[in-house]
Amino acid sequence: MTGAILLLLTALTASPSDSELVGKWHCEADDGQVEMVLETNFKSDYTADFDIVATMQLDPDTTGVMNMLAGYDWSISGDTLSMINTGVQLKKFLMNGQTLAEVLGDAEAAKLIEQEVSVGLVEDMAGETQDRIDVLTKTALVFVSEGDNLVTTCSRK
Repeated sequence: MTGAILLLLTALTASPSDSELVGKWHCEADDGQVEMVLETNFKSDYTADFDIVATMQLDPDTTGVMNMLAGYDWSISGDTLSMINTGVQLKKFLMNGQTLAEVLGDAEAAKLIEQEVSVGLVEDMAGETQDRIDVLTKTALVFVSEGDNLVTTCSRK
């Protein structure tokens, strides 16, 4: 009986395994200002692609929607998911349903994307993130960003 209890306790406290993370996930996160939908593909070679759609309330009258593809190198140690950003490619940026070029003109849109999106966002996403894994099973993943306590909830795609 003691052996069965010890085995159960070991199973409950075991660290998540790398193989459980591998595959495609549909994830959602909301920090109150930015809502994100992530289509993630954690690969067995320890790389990951994140197709990110973020909706931002820029001010009471303006909503921005951004779609980008980000690449990461990842690893799991204990209950910590570490990800190092390897690149971000902006796919689309809309303000109130219009492209920036439609709103601002081509030159101003290009300048804004260069300054605010390509530089600011990439810098925000650059480097390494440390996320605490709260749940990792074959069908559910919940991780919490160490920096801002943003909770991301995922299910299998």
